Amino acid sequence: MEHKPLQWHPAFQAVLQIELEAEKEYLQFHEEFNLTKKPLQIDTLIIKESGRKIEKSFGRIFSRYNIVEYKNPEVSFGIHDFFKVNGYACLYQAAAEREVKILPSEITITLVVNKYPDKLIKFLRETYGSEITEEFPGIYYISKLLFKVQLLIIHQLSPEETIWLSRLRSDLEIQKDIEPLAKAYKGKEQDPVYEAPWI
Repeated sequence: MEHKPLQWHPAFQAVLQIELEAEKEYLQFHEEFNLTKKPLQIDTLIIKESGRKIEKSFGRIFSRYNIVEYKNPEVSFGIHDFFKVNGYACLYQAAAEREVKILPSEITITLVVNKYPDKLIKFLRETYGSEITEEFPGIYYISKLLFKVQLLIIHQLSPEETIWLSRLRSDLEIQKDIEPLAKAYKGKEQDPVYEAPWI
């Protein structure tokens, strides 16, 4: 039997919407948002309604325009990835119809990874004097950069608060992970977000 690789990004897109379901009426999700006419895409752009606060811990940093970059469990987040995502944020700001329509303070960057990116963190500390602060379990704010940046380490996230996102990994256990997911899924069988093409 041929082993088909898992399609992690569709699962991630669905999980983001599931985790923020309580506030979905205030959010717009744009999957693989095109920044240019050629294929340059942000994994997810979340546009938040002005003045609205997000209760989910990883959404508390959100400003008006929120760029989310996800790396699947087999891939680490490197220095070049960091610059690419910052480039996306700059291009998004620059693509606005008029100059300074979108202020840097209105843009956040969220990096979602399975492994703590030691090399990147070392680089940011040494190059920019960035401070990395754990604001919530598995959620780190990175200071002294052009945009507000947070780092989400999936396996460190609170499994109670982020039922789906904390389990977007390949090492799930029946009792600890699968059973809570099955319980959370009950009654959602007809919701199309829960039917993302995961494989």
